[in-house]
Amino acid sequence: LLDIVHVYIGNPGSQVSSGIAYGFTPQGRQLENFYFFFDARKQQKEVIDKLECSVFCDAWRLSLDDLYRPELRECHTICLANKRTCDTIYFSGVNIDQLLFFLSWQQYPEAYRQFVEERHHELDHLRYDVGVDYRTNNGSIEFVKHGFYGVF
Repeated sequence: LLDIVHVYIGNPGSQVSSGIAYGFTPQGRQLENFYFFFDARKQQKEVIDKLECSVFCDAWRLSLDDLYRPELRECHTICLANKRTCDTIYFSGVNIDQLLFFLSWQQYPEAYRQFVEERHHELDHLRYDVGVDYRTNNGSIEFVKHGFYGVF
């Protein structure tokens, strides 16, 4: 028996591609989050605008470069999600060098980084999805969760 089923639906009327996620449990349905997808190269201004209007990102008190990392911006898609207790930035379609940066930035165990470094030439034809759940705490970014979400 499943505890929860996550359902993702479209969000008609949005100016960018977006979706809404709900969790279905035996107790009922609950809104989980909203997702917004941006072309990483063409919509950088829109990404910054969306990041700056987050209640979990005190943009006026920190550098967005600490979150919207220049090292990861040149990917395929930036996905921003608004969640109940934090927000999320996903970098979709990063290359192997960007993946290595992400693993270092988010302080993944050395064994993970070493595995990727040692197999760099075997993995460099793939693209990866990575992201962080974040909020601010006393003017600095608190990373609630980080993840390596996919390979394609």
